[in-house]
Amino acid sequence: MERSIRNPKRDASSRQGKTGWYDYYAGFSPGFVADTLNYLDPHPKSIVLDPWNGSGTTTNVAQEAGFSVVGFDINPAMIILSKAKTLDPSVANSIGPLCDELIEKADHFRMQHPVWSDPLTTWLVKDGALYIRKLEWAIQKLLVDNKGYRNGGIRTVNHISSLASFFYIGLFRAVRLILAEFRSSNPTWIKQPKTEAEKVTIKKRHLHQLFVQNISEMALSLSSSQYLQNGLDVRLEVASSEAQPLDKQSIDIVISSPPYCTRIDYAMATCIELAILGYTMEKLNEKMRIEMIGTPKIHRKTPEPTIEWGPTCLGFLKDVREHGSRASKTYYYKTYTQYFDSVFASMGEIDRVLKDNGKCVLVVQDSYYKDVHNDLPSIFVEMGHHYNWSVDSRFVFKGSSLVAINKRASRHQQSKKRTEEVLIFTK
Repeated sequence: MERSIRNPKRDASSRQGKTGWYDYYAGFSPGFVADTLNYLDPHPKSIVLDPWNGSGTTTNVAQEAGFSVVGFDINPAMIILSKAKTLDPSVANSIGPLCDELIEKADHFRMQHPVWSDPLTTWLVKDGALYIRKLEWAIQKLLVDNKGYRNGGIRTVNHISSLASFFYIGLFRAVRLILAEFRSSNPTWIKQPKTEAEKVTIKKRHLHQLFVQNISEMALSLSSSQYLQNGLDVRLEVASSEAQPLDKQSIDIVISSPPYCTRIDYAMATCIELAILGYTMEKLNEKMRIEMIGTPKIHRKTPEPTIEWGPTCLGFLKDVREHGSRASKTYYYKTYTQYFDSVFASMGEIDRVLKDNGKCVLVVQDSYYKDVHNDLPSIFVEMGHHYNWSVDSRFVFKGSSLVAINKRASRHQQSKKRTEEVLIFTK
């Protein structure tokens, strides 16, 4: 019987169970990962890597299928989300009592650090930020490190447990509901109040009710999820796709979706979660927004295109640079060039860690700059050829993109149909 792969786009299954714990716009569906693993039919001892792990769909589905997994992401909030999904259903009955204990500890905690410097005060009055910070402290005290609160939140999450991550996600969800008025039509952007009067005022009881409600909903879905096999290696860490802390030829399969080439601000999309972890807007602007692939922020030094990127990529960059639209030669050319430079380096890292005859599965979507077609699937194929990868299969799906939800995008852009492709390479 011929095996096939479903459309990677998020579907109803993406809003159910552990996948529905957090609405991550850039993820793909669990069914797609399951289909891909079935299509590849890997050896049971295979190790699956996602170098742009995002919400952890690849690592979660692969782990449930019985494979050891490695997932990297530069965003610590996403690592916490993917770690929460590794929590075993056997602890579901303990979640409620733990939640009660967390609230009790938060109630009796006297905060020592200056609340007025808390990044949560970007959106909340000081008392509201304090209530949230106390809950976050309680999670640290009970489930992370009982030596005391770390001022500024947890900035290194590589060693945080799946249980602590689970409660962090419950807090993320509660705060998202409290700050719902700052959402915009663009799911990658969170608005900020312009005056103190526009900041949100919350009551402690309301926060605690939302926290308990979200934890209860998550625990219910956890209890009905699949039990995980013992003995599997699971490694989920903050790391760049351009510098993966892995040995050479240590990975059997890569299943991932590189960041879109549409100047999406991935860091700003999770600025609320990062604020809960202690990241200030200044820190976000200085570091994370610069380091993420596809960022709209310009690097200090623009890389020079190289012939190794392939003719399709170089032709697209030439058309952008020579386009008559405003800022084509400066801002837009630079953002595209730094995107391709980072993607090419990331593919080099995948080539380094992937075993000979290993499989690399990438979900890639094309786009447009004005009237210039950015044929990203072909660009990835040509970059893969540089590393001597062969293309086994290409699955093509027609659909829309995030451009369609941007009301400020031109009618020309909104009318363009995007093509999403699943590229299956063999090293």
